[in-house]
Amino acid sequence: MSYRIFFLIACLLKTCSSFSLGLEEKIGQLFVVPVCLEHGQEHLEKVKTLIKEKHIGGVIFMGGTTSQQRKFLQEVKDEGIPSIISCIDGEWGTGMRMRDVASLPKNLTLGAIGEMHLLKEFGREVASQCRALGVLVNFSPVVDVNSNPKNPVIHWRSFGDDPEEVSRRALAVMEGMMQGGVVPCAKHFPGHGDTATDSHLSLPRIDKSLKEMQSVELQPFKKLIKRGIPMVMIGHLLFPALSEEPASLSKEVIQGLLREELGFKGVVVTDALNMQAVKNDRTLEEICLKSLLAGADLLLISTTDFEEANSLIEVEIPDAIERIKKGWLLGEVSEGELDEKLKRVTLLKQKRPLPLLPQRNDLKKRLYRQALTHCGAPFHPIPNGASIALFQATENPDLKRALRLYGSVAVFSLDEISLASEHEHVIVSVRKRDLPLEIPEHAIVTLFDTPYSLEMIPKNISVLVGYEEAFEAKEAAADALFGKFTPPGKLPIQVSRK
Repeated sequence: MSYRIFFLIACLLKTCSSFSLGLEEKIGQLFVVPVCLEHGQEHLEKVKTLIKEKHIGGVIFMGGTTSQQRKFLQEVKDEGIPSIISCIDGEWGTGMRMRDVASLPKNLTLGAIGEMHLLKEFGREVASQCRALGVLVNFSPVVDVNSNPKNPVIHWRSFGDDPEEVSRRALAVMEGMMQGGVVPCAKHFPGHGDTATDSHLSLPRIDKSLKEMQSVELQPFKKLIKRGIPMVMIGHLLFPALSEEPASLSKEVIQGLLREELGFKGVVVTDALNMQAVKNDRTLEEICLKSLLAGADLLLISTTDFEEANSLIEVEIPDAIERIKKGWLLGEVSEGELDEKLKRVTLLKQKRPLPLLPQRNDLKKRLYRQALTHCGAPFHPIPNGASIALFQATENPDLKRALRLYGSVAVFSLDEISLASEHEHVIVSVRKRDLPLEIPEHAIVTLFDTPYSLEMIPKNISVLVGYEEAFEAKEAAADALFGKFTPPGKLPIQVSRK
């Protein structure tokens, strides 16, 4: 029997209103599609056409500027398109995607901060940035415990390698975002921290028992669920102890573990379903149907690639919607299940914006200052007006500028490190890729890079870890070097130094 004849019979057996616009609206509302603001007006018109014709429920913004994003959302509104869920991946603020917004510190830097009220302020500031763009959902915080130092994709995005500390910080950020009127999303369930594989490229396999996961990977999710996190993102991760399928396609993981065992009642969104981890030999339409049947509520698809974006918008997403409609006809998908998913998604849209809370404009500076961490041998503050020898692999004008507020600075390359013995006050500024073979014992090292690099620095050397190449981090380091404050940060990871 052909699909066309089967379709006609099904229409006779089921109410026509249930199939036509009503059903297509329900299916379309469960898709979140990419908006690449810098791909030109033709691309944006295609996205708007897809939203209108297929009743798409959400969009994720992939780059661009604040004005471009607000213009797009206004155009959607002016064209009479019903409210859509606007989303962004803004883990360290909307500057992670928008090129005209300054980025805030990354999670690993925040992991060094002991003051939870500051992380709550961070969450409110991120919410304020999202609200300025018209964004309702921020796919953050990352609650993965970075227990594998070789993790290529989580690393900076994690608060650290201690489940308890990750939980505390994720809760603070979550609460701040919710106070700011934005929907947070805990990711990547059931945990992306203990792998050396990037799920954008291939499927990570994590060979742990459920008991082992309970004490590490699942702990932050449990705590956020208990405190009312409204959304959880499912990662593309294979846990053989839980399922033969990737988590994002697994009923055992989504329905069994997340909903039944952990008691999560909110919205389940997938990680991008066009990622290589789940693609393998599957088509997008097969992936979307499988994920929906496994228990996902929102099917996320994202890209920044021009050709892939066009293919997704014009062909693959419409085909995926048609495949789910066919699944309804074949009895694979029940309308009751669609209604339950839609009910959860609709509740998100009905959230009323809260009044924006006033924020101090020095938050970024305070965050980097509180994160600054001292390791190794003690150091004595450099006296004001002293002459400093700064050794570095590449030009670092921000650090030099910050140091010159206190004294004179002579700059040398790391190749000239043998000259350090001629100077009383020596600072060696390094990054992971340019550590010198030898560091003078009287030198103070500044590290504006991953703290995992500490493994390569002898423990008898004094190190100030600023974590990131941000001016505020270098300014904090200069202030500490000259005794203006004692670095309060604590390493968010365990490092074994030589």
